[in-house]
Amino acid sequence: MRNRIWSLLLVSGTAALLTLACGGDDKTTVLSDGVPGKAGESCTKRADCGDELSCIQGVCQVSASTGAGGAGTAIGPALGKKGESCTKRADCATGLSCFAQLCADKAPTAVTPPDPKLGAYGESCVVGTDCGEGLSCQSQMVGYYAAASRCEVATFGLTPTGKSCEGECAAPADCCHLPLDSGYASCKDLESTLGGAATAKACTGGSTTPLKKACFAYQTYCNCTASTWSCTDNQCVYKAPCDESTADLPGGCPLLSRLGNSLPTTCDSTALKCQPLASVPVCTSDTDCDTKVVADRSLDACTTGECICLKSAGQCYRKCNSQLDCEKGYACDATTKVCVASGACDNDAYCARQLNNVKAVCVDKKECKTPCTSDLQCSPSGIVDLTDYANSRTRYAKSDGFNGRVCSKGFCEDLGCSSDAECSSSSNLKKFCVTPKVTVTQLYKSAITD
Repeated sequence: MRNRIWSLLLVSGTAALLTLACGGDDKTTVLSDGVPGKAGESCTKRADCGDELSCIQGVCQVSASTGAGGAGTAIGPALGKKGESCTKRADCATGLSCFAQLCADKAPTAVTPPDPKLGAYGESCVVGTDCGEGLSCQSQMVGYYAAASRCEVATFGLTPTGKSCEGECAAPADCCHLPLDSGYASCKDLESTLGGAATAKACTGGSTTPLKKACFAYQTYCNCTASTWSCTDNQCVYKAPCDESTADLPGGCPLLSRLGNSLPTTCDSTALKCQPLASVPVCTSDTDCDTKVVADRSLDACTTGECICLKSAGQCYRKCNSQLDCEKGYACDATTKVCVASGACDNDAYCARQLNNVKAVCVDKKECKTPCTSDLQCSPSGIVDLTDYANSRTRYAKSDGFNGRVCSKGFCEDLGCSSDAECSSSSNLKKFCVTPKVTVTQLYKSAITD
């Protein structure tokens, strides 16, 4: 009897609960979290919002197209209408699809995005693609100022000429000029010293040493003839005959060229020319070198057993026994026992130290060079604008400026000169823009230690 009573009560209670759940005029759909979105709150679809609201542009809001609703409970989730927000097609009403997070009846017309705005020269950037054609994004330091990265020209458009301002002359007549260190201000000054132009031109000597020197200077640098000078490899060479061993006196050899370069002052008694004496063989065996002058040290004589005879040259050199005996750039030849030129470099590490650049390399054991792929790796382009933060104003400063080097054939090279107008000496004397002569390193040298 008791069990029957409990069964009736249980059925009655269940019916009552069902009645409460299904009855009433509450039109709000119960969401998974139990709290429907109110007007102004965020949403991703209509089902996230309360009754009478739509999800438009990610926000719950009243829409003119939203119906007034009616009695009863909403069946299933509220689906988005045209123009309402969505994350997938299932969020939209029948006949609509989800395009670009909006419910629509058809795909929107494709819109071509605008071309990106690329930085012009000098404008700020973060990466290289921020800059226009031909520009590269570069960061720079100027003094204590850190300049923000900016669009810089990647290629300067400059090509090395292969020339340098090393020419002293282009023709023999260029050599006929008084050196600044000659002691005379001008040829007119010399004429006055010698008693006039006519006397100066005819002079062959003088009664005193000063007059002899003045006469020689006038004939050498002022009253030149075609046989006074030659221009050899763009350098002035004195070629007048000589018969005097004392320099800067009539019959002797001049000490200086017009740029002040030292000239050979020995008068070769055989050729009667001012030139270094020809190397006359002095030995055929090592013992011949005892007491002989060391070939590359005119003030040093060989003591017994100190030197070797380099038979190919017939000259005496101080012998070496190890690599430490030779100066930098030379190595001790194990066979001849003489220091032989080994090149300017023999490894990249040496070049990195010499050029203060870890990317520097030794090329053909002759020269240290810096590899490059763009001109900016060899030199800044020039002026950059900086902000003077201390004074809150913009100022302009040189970023170490263009240093005259560009990237050519994979290495940083000097741009070189292109005309004589660019050339002058340290004394502001005119020089010539020429293709430099390739100098040959002296092949043999004496040991410097023992």
